[in-house]
Order: sequence, then C-alpha cells, then structure tokens
Amino acid sequence: MPGDEERPCYYNDVLKLAGKVQQCFGRTALDKLLLDNLPDEEYEPSELHETLLKLNWTDIFTTNYDTLLERTRARVFNKRYQVVLSKEDLVYSKCPRIIKLHGSFPSTRPFILTEEDYRKYPQDFAVFVNTVRQALIENVMCMIGFSGDDPNF
Repeated sequence: MPGDEERPCYYNDVLKLAGKVQQCFGRTALDKLLLDNLPDEEYEPSELHETLLKLNWTDIFTTNYDTLLERTRARVFNKRYQVVLSKEDLVYSKCPRIIKLHGSFPSTRPFILTEEDYRKYPQDFAVFVNTVRQALIENVMCMIGFSGDDPNF
C-alpha cells in the first residue's frame, strides 16, 4: 500500500512492540499481557528438563520467565540447585544455581522485555552481567535457544 514504508512496523520487533505497549498502556499492562499469554502453570516439565538438570552444570543461566527448570528440581536427586531470582539473592547463593536473568513468573520483576530494559540492564543488573561474563571465562558454556546477540553478554 502507498505510504506503508513510512509506518513503523513494531510487530516485527518484539522489543519495540513491548516498548510501545508499555508507552501506551503502562508497565503493569505489559506484565499482565505476558502473564495472561504465557500460561506457565499449564505446562509440566518434561524428561528433557530432568536430563538437563542431571548434567554437571556449575550454573544454569536462563532468560526464560517460565518456572519449568525450578519445578524440575524436585525430580533430580543427584544435584541441589539453588534458584536465584534477584541480584540480592546472588550474593549468598551457592553453586549449582539456576539464575533467572530476566525475571521469573509469577512475580519476580522486572521482566526484561523492552529496548529500554536491555539498555539499562548493565547498570541495573551489573552483578548478573559480571556473573555471566565470569562464567564465560571459567567454564564450558552450552547455550540452548539463545540467539547470541544480547548486547549485554
């Protein structure tokens, strides 16, 4: 259509779309949209989740909001993962850990989702950034479902 090239395509970029939703309706509405449309409790951890947790990880870093890994811990008897939901929890945590870098359902916020969230992340969550960077130096890293283009890592 004529003029389409002038209209922004926010729906092509999740971060921009989230920013627009936040700008128009507020952060609470954006969070509610996520919670309503990503029904975490409707899914159960699979055998794959269990197998992953049985491997010899020092830490598991996840940007997922769901709680599948946390709920899998009860099925894994050879390791005791500690869940880290906030930067304050990280200080006294012990390995092995499941570290939730971008928030966690149902209520650990902020959910890192907008361009502004990513822009401010190195300052607001420096302890997480430094922990991941240190892990990249010291350990073998296996990345699953990670695009590799997160500017903070």
